[in-house]
Amino acid sequence: MVRKRILSYYAIITLLGLFCSIGAADCSPIVQKRAQLYLDNAYKAELAGNLDEAFSLYEEAASLVPNNVLPKMKLASLFTKIGMYTQASRRLDEINLDLLSDFQKAEVYFVYSQIAISKGSAEEAASATKNSLKFNPENIELKILYSALNHLLGFKSKSEELLQHHKSFSGDMSSKALLISFLLDLNTGNLSRAYKSAGALAKYVMKNKNKASTEAAFTSYFLQVQPIYFITFMPLALNGAFYFVYSFMLFCCLGYIILRLSTNGKLWQILAFAIVASSIMLITQHFFFNHMFMEAIKSTFSPNNNIWIAPKLLLSLHFISLALFAIFPMFRILPEKQRPQAHELYGIWFFCLFFMIFICSFQGRIETTYRFGLMSFGAFFALVTSVSIPMGKFIMFKLTSILGLTSVGEMLNTTGDNSFPVSLTEARILQTNSFNMLIEEKFDELIIKGKKILQYHGSAAFPILWQNIIFAMIYVEDFESANKNINEYLEAFAETSHYESGLLYQALLKTKKGDFATALKIIKSFPDNRVKGFTNDETAICLLILGCCGRYYKEFVQAHIDLGKAINFSKLPILKAESLLETTELDYKMNAKVAMQKWAAKANTIKGGPLTTAYCKTVLSMFHAFENDDKRAFALATEATSIVDRCSKIYGWHGHLLNKSGKHSEAEALLSKMTPGTYSTGLLIAELTDNEIH
Repeated sequence: MVRKRILSYYAIITLLGLFCSIGAADCSPIVQKRAQLYLDNAYKAELAGNLDEAFSLYEEAASLVPNNVLPKMKLASLFTKIGMYTQASRRLDEINLDLLSDFQKAEVYFVYSQIAISKGSAEEAASATKNSLKFNPENIELKILYSALNHLLGFKSKSEELLQHHKSFSGDMSSKALLISFLLDLNTGNLSRAYKSAGALAKYVMKNKNKASTEAAFTSYFLQVQPIYFITFMPLALNGAFYFVYSFMLFCCLGYIILRLSTNGKLWQILAFAIVASSIMLITQHFFFNHMFMEAIKSTFSPNNNIWIAPKLLLSLHFISLALFAIFPMFRILPEKQRPQAHELYGIWFFCLFFMIFICSFQGRIETTYRFGLMSFGAFFALVTSVSIPMGKFIMFKLTSILGLTSVGEMLNTTGDNSFPVSLTEARILQTNSFNMLIEEKFDELIIKGKKILQYHGSAAFPILWQNIIFAMIYVEDFESANKNINEYLEAFAETSHYESGLLYQALLKTKKGDFATALKIIKSFPDNRVKGFTNDETAICLLILGCCGRYYKEFVQAHIDLGKAINFSKLPILKAESLLETTELDYKMNAKVAMQKWAAKANTIKGGPLTTAYCKTVLSMFHAFENDDKRAFALATEATSIVDRCSKIYGWHGHLLNKSGKHSEAEALLSKMTPGTYSTGLLIAELTDNEIH
């Protein structure tokens, strides 16, 4: 703002000088003063962006002093700003150059050059700038402009010749001229002079930082340092060969960090990444440089112009690439096995590429069609590449689960299918998906994949996954493994809030094995505040255990209440079905006909995996046995045992029916498919033994 104010004062003084020197003799002092007032107000309106008011005031000034060149020049500049180049040229053509001094002629030709630049005609601009420089040969800013235009036209040697005697440019020049020289020197390989220009530009940043917005002031804090300014903006114009070498080395170094950091990095990945990333940066710069350079030399230059989408993208990628040198080493604080894999670290850069395409397109002032096209392109590939960044696949999996996109979620959930070791991201996905695997009763798959993850990443890092694995082991009746894992779990989480969850599974295992006294003791040891923190399914397990214990100790009313609550609390179909089976068995023994009809109807509404289905068919079998429909009861019990390979409760009921009908050998044969040591196995053995005694 300070610089703007100084330039405003300077411009007003210049206007006054031009006004007094031309056309003043033909007007009375009062008219001159009035016209000058119009000019001053018009210039202020122009700075404020009120172009309509500025037009009107400049026209008033021009009508008051027809021979004055200044209002016409200002009108021409305004017409140039809004793209009315014909009108701008017509205003300048009205000026009689023979009446002007050399300095004023230089000013007129400079406006001509700005009109040509605004039209995009570098040839006309170069011709006009050459004429302006002829009348003002010592103007270094005109030399820089003329050199830049020659560079754009392909006259490289002439461009370099114009500025070859200048080892550096003074900070007294305008920031625009310094910016042009900075970009020009970078593109021609004059890095020494470009670095000095960067220092002068950094001083401009320092002068204006106090007037900048909070965000801009934060950026300015770093850009006022000459090396940082130079490195930050170097990608905009650095010569192709220099730039490829620089970017290739930059990305090779980044790849080397990835190689040292990850456990599965390869040398060929470094070279492939460096070549692809460098090519993207170089191609992006190649396609926008001339357009950007032409835009930069306009008097109406604005960084918000749509031409700056690509440069902003390039600067962002360069900044991100440098920032990754600080971010990647931070992953070393993680245990080696939990660090991101190589493809995840490379994926960060490509995700940032497409995300920045989306952001820059969103901010760009371009046609809606192109804007949404680029935004869609960036957003789509940002989503695609997001699955390859650390935890990105996990977040996408969670998002698709929330949105109900199960098919997409299944595509993302490839944990442990083909590769080992499993990344931390895939481990998190399996932990999240483990509940769905319990719903679908993919117990064996969960155990195999889960054990692989617990073995590689450490069991303590995934308590929920470990709990679900133990649950799966109990329901496939691998009691030995379940007991071993429970003991290890309790040891790992002895001083944490997860400890009671381990005890709960221990009580469930004791219940399955018929040790109701120990199970009840464990349940009653839980503090009230921890019980309140149980999930619905943990509460259901707790109530199921209490109900089984109550039935064993012949507290049938309380057992019935607990089992009924367990049905309502259960989210897992298998828990709901098992609680229903235990309740049905209780009512079967209590001869509760109405309740039996209710549970039979309930069994037809529960949907789940094979074990859930087998439980529900066993409920229906009990109902038909209660109704003395032995044929249907047998059929349903046989169907239930054909669904699952091992479940002591279901096989025990089938054995009971066989034994009851006198088919003792067939009932005894079922013991081979029942797990030794379970309560249900013990009951069937006792029943068969009782038959032998009698």
